Amino acid sequence: MTRRALLFGSGALALTLIAGCERGRFDAEPTESLPIGGRDETLLSFFDGTTLSRGRLDQIASDPESFTARLTGTYRNARLKLREAFRFSDGQPLQIWDLSADRKGTISGTVSTQAEDGVMSQAFPVSGWATQDRLVLDYDGIAPGGGATRLHFHHSMTRQGDGTVENRVTISKFYHPLATSTVTFFKPK
Repeated sequence: MTRRALLFGSGALALTLIAGCERGRFDAEPTESLPIGGRDETLLSFFDGTTLSRGRLDQIASDPESFTARLTGTYRNARLKLREAFRFSDGQPLQIWDLSADRKGTISGTVSTQAEDGVMSQAFPVSGWATQDRLVLDYDGIAPGGGATRLHFHHSMTRQGDGTVENRVTISKFYHPLATSTVTFFKPK
């Protein structure tokens, strides 16, 4: 199965639910107010300026696929506007993010994704939460370079000791996991 096959939809796959489909306590919203304030208020600020990434997409019944991306972001007043240009073996789709954090670290915003035909999708709503070292995002949208099938994306990002940010993504449809991706974000030298 190619990435395009997954992205056109794999709803016909007979998969069983796994425990990881529900958000566990690790990804649950913090139960107490977060001390947010200052330029580095949440992990959103990491994406200010130029950021690079490398990642791997693992799909059910398919070989893993590696990819890279170049991200250009502007972070001002707890709002991130981000352009993410992917590089897959079969194309270079874009994703445009517009995310804001309130003083409690609650994230809201939108994401628009370039489909296989080159047309940008509508802006899909994104929700989540953030601290200085964690960022969790959930949304229903289309995959970069994919078809029109709407999938669910769950991003769980954590700042690492070496200055990078690790992102673990679960892609699902009707609560059935279809793929996972592990992405490392880093600043160019």
